[in-house]
Amino acid sequence: MGFLAPFALLWLIPLAGAIVFLYLLRPRRRDIVAPSVMLWQMALKETQANAPFQKLRRHLSLFLQLLIALLLVLAVARPFLWTNRLGGQATALILDGSASMKATDVPGGRFAEAIRQARLLIERKPAADAVTLVLAREKPISLTPLTSDRAKLLAALDRIRPGDVTPDMREALLFGASLVASRADAQVTVLTDGAFGRLDEIALGGPHLNFLIVGKRSVNVAITACDVRDDYTGGSGASGRQAFITVQNFDNKPITFPLELTLGGKLLDAHEITLRSGESRSEIFDRLNSDAGGILTARIDMEDDLKTDNFAYVSLAPRREIKALLVTAGNPFLERGLNADTRVIVDKVTPGAYRIEDSANHDLTVFDDIAPPADLPPGRYLFWGPKTAGSLAPVSPINAPDAEQPQILDWNRTHPLMRYVDLANVRLLRARMVTPAPWAQTLAETDAGPLIVAGERGANRSIYAGFATLESDMPLRVAFPIFLANSLQWLTARPGDSGGVLRPGDLATFAPVSGGILTVTRPDKSRDTLPAEPGKPAAYARTDASGIYSVNGGGLNSSFGVSLLSAVESNIAPVLAPAVAVTDATQEMKAKDTGTQSSLSVRSDFWSYVVLVGLVVLMLEWLAYHRRV
Repeated sequence: MGFLAPFALLWLIPLAGAIVFLYLLRPRRRDIVAPSVMLWQMALKETQANAPFQKLRRHLSLFLQLLIALLLVLAVARPFLWTNRLGGQATALILDGSASMKATDVPGGRFAEAIRQARLLIERKPAADAVTLVLAREKPISLTPLTSDRAKLLAALDRIRPGDVTPDMREALLFGASLVASRADAQVTVLTDGAFGRLDEIALGGPHLNFLIVGKRSVNVAITACDVRDDYTGGSGASGRQAFITVQNFDNKPITFPLELTLGGKLLDAHEITLRSGESRSEIFDRLNSDAGGILTARIDMEDDLKTDNFAYVSLAPRREIKALLVTAGNPFLERGLNADTRVIVDKVTPGAYRIEDSANHDLTVFDDIAPPADLPPGRYLFWGPKTAGSLAPVSPINAPDAEQPQILDWNRTHPLMRYVDLANVRLLRARMVTPAPWAQTLAETDAGPLIVAGERGANRSIYAGFATLESDMPLRVAFPIFLANSLQWLTARPGDSGGVLRPGDLATFAPVSGGILTVTRPDKSRDTLPAEPGKPAAYARTDASGIYSVNGGGLNSSFGVSLLSAVESNIAPVLAPAVAVTDATQEMKAKDTGTQSSLSVRSDFWSYVVLVGLVVLMLEWLAYHRRV
């Protein structure tokens, strides 16, 4: 129990003292008829009681008056209790639907515990108080409008499930606050494990912010990165691919565990790993026999608090022969770089010998500092350094003069073309001044403008590098063969090649089908249907759960995997005091650790009940007085 005005309790001292003092001075006389002088002694004793400062005797009236004074002072001091219930007349109740809420460090799991706590809050709320439910996902989802209907709110809780996404908690807080900001005595209450990072300068518009924290520990080892690429050092066949797996220990003690790689249920390789607390390590698996393609699964074989991040999946397209056409006057760097991949058959022609129909007979065409014809056929193209480009190039017509010795400022590190490509310290003699086409994306830029641009339009894919290889030192750097390998993979990918690793929320694409309805079976065995147009690739967007999905229909029978691969979500240590800075209101946030969870503490004033008890005691004192009289 607490007091809003604790110093008001000091008034009890003078008030109680005055009551006692007046009681001592209170005269107590009665008229007595005495038939004998012998009986006057009793009257004399009554007279002695009227003498001031005699020994205080126990008396019901005095006790009741002191009790009334105590209750009066308590009411003025404004007592309150912290209670586990909603404290506002209008509340936005936000549930964290992130992957870390799937942790099982509390009975039933964190999300189930959050649902249980939400049910208690709704059941205990005053009947007139209104609540709106919001699920924090990659975008906040409104589950119910602002309502006081308990049955409607509880039914909505039964329908929600967590995903494997990283929620935008800032957006969820702003969205929840906007739903209740116009109401008096509004608040935003978040049920979460607090593992969403620091949030600064959030303007909620007035509602108070509270947190209810679930979770108690972080016993977890996770796969935080996974990729497979071709290995050009060992030739073809079994030595053609390498897997790179990064694992991290989020526990507070060392852990030893096996890391396994399987393909189609067959074990390819396994490593035993020991990680210190907080340590992250990358493991390389060489010479993978995966030419046939399929889903490569990396698995941590141990029990911990979060199973979702113990698996990672890579969709591998079958290794197939690639026919590349190199149009060049002579460039040994490009020729060697293309031939480094044993799958690639390179046909080299001079600019004068090139014919448009040659591109139609190859998987991709590379123009080395050569202006291509304006009417190229649909296909896949790498334009390296030409001063003019055709309609299929991802840049607009080039009219500006070259930039001399430009400096590379930055590049996109997440695009498949730029994975593992480091352009730092690459020197250029000159670069073309280009403008990306509306359908293209800039992947690298200099102080003079875009340098590498790529784009996709319909079935066409193209890359433009705005410098000649022989006018830079890039062919002498590791970035050159890696960029070429990435370009080969990206340009020759067929519809339905998922691009390797998919994370929750990524778009999965499927090969063109004969049409009809595709059935997508999710990891939890639920099913979605997807219409498909004949001859066109289909796409599926509801990849919010980690695991393996299967696709059937229209002559298609395939599968793909979705992996969490998030160090943020795998760090499941609960945060009892989330770092949230609200800029526009005085907030009251209180989280108590109760061993297995934290409970929401809301101030509940009860001074009015104290006044009511005081009135009852006052009535008792009045009855006692009149009964005595």
